[in-house]
Amino acid sequence: IRETKIGPVRLVTVDMPVEKVVAFVGSFAAGNARNPAGNPLLASLTAQMLDQGTERNDRFALAESLDTLGAELGFLADAHSLSFSGKFLRNDAGFVIDLLAEQLRIPAFEETVFDNLKERTRANILRATHDPDYRASAAMTRLLYPKNHPNYNSPLEQQLQALDNTTVEDLRQFHKNYYGPASMTLVFAGDIDFDQLSAAIA
Repeated sequence: IRETKIGPVRLVTVDMPVEKVVAFVGSFAAGNARNPAGNPLLASLTAQMLDQGTERNDRFALAESLDTLGAELGFLADAHSLSFSGKFLRNDAGFVIDLLAEQLRIPAFEETVFDNLKERTRANILRATHDPDYRASAAMTRLLYPKNHPNYNSPLEQQLQALDNTTVEDLRQFHKNYYGPASMTLVFAGDIDFDQLSAAIA
C-alpha cells in the first residue's frame, strides 16, 4: 500500500498480482449531510446528473467512450459523501481519469435531461409507497435520528414536494458550493503504475 498527497487529494494505491486491470473508489464531502433544510434529495439528484452529460460530451458520448474501452464509472451520494467508483485497463488510466474529472467539474445539468430524471425519481418514490420493507426502515430512521441528520429518511410526501421544487439552478449551486478536490480521497487497486496515476491526477 502506498499513500501520498497530490495537492489536496489523498491518493492511496494497492498494487496487486492481477494483470492490466485497475479498480478504484473515491469520495469527497458532498453527500446528504450537505442538503439544505427542506430538500432531502438535492445531493442525490446532483450526483445522478453527473453521467448525464457534460459541457463537452452528452450522455451518449460518455457512455460510448466507456463502452469502447470496456471501462466502468459510476456516482452515488450517500449520507456524508459523493462517492464514485470504476474499473479500467491499466493503459487507459489517463483517459478514464480525465473523463472522471470532466464529469465532476463541468456537468451540463441540461433542463430536459433533468426533467426526465425527475420523472424517474417520482416513479421510484411512488413505488416506495407500496413497499413495506422500505416503509418500515424509513419509519425507523425517523425514530432514531433528528430531521437534520443525514440518515433521517424524510416522509415520501416531503420528498415529492422537494422533487417538484428542485430546479437545475439548485443543482448548479449545490455543485458550486460542495464539489471539488478539497476533501477528496482516491483509492486504486490492481495492476498499478503509480507514476502514471499520479501524473493523471495532478
